[in-house]
Amino acid sequence: RIKGTAPRLLPFLVAANPVNYGKACKLSCAEAFAAALFICGLKEESVAVLSRFKWGHSFLSTNAELLDCYSRCETAAEVIDAQNEWLRRGCTPSLQPRPRFPGVDDIEGEGSDEDEDEGEEEEEEIDEADYLR
Repeated sequence: RIKGTAPRLLPFLVAANPVNYGKACKLSCAEAFAAALFICGLKEESVAVLSRFKWGHSFLSTNAELLDCYSRCETAAEVIDAQNEWLRRGCTPSLQPRPRFPGVDDIEGEGSDEDEDEGEEEEEEIDEADYLR
């Protein structure tokens, strides 16, 4: 674990990775990086990062409304205001039932989707048009 003075600099988002599925603010590095890209207006690059993971599309669809809202903000203060308004309203991202993740669900506490051999199973394609506006 890396320690720092500012452990979380991204606004409220919900994880869709196999280890922390459905947990607020528990993003994997890939989710955090993709979220930062998306919020900064680099939506195609965000989709490209997440397309390497079977669960990547879930992160984008779960957080679509929030990511879109944050990406429209001009300043960090506006992002914080948007986050606080979202939380004040008691909104929650639309989570689908937790999918089964081979390698994580098979052996509890071991493995991760990132460590699976490429080509073992056909990966689901992310349709960029669904997430780019």
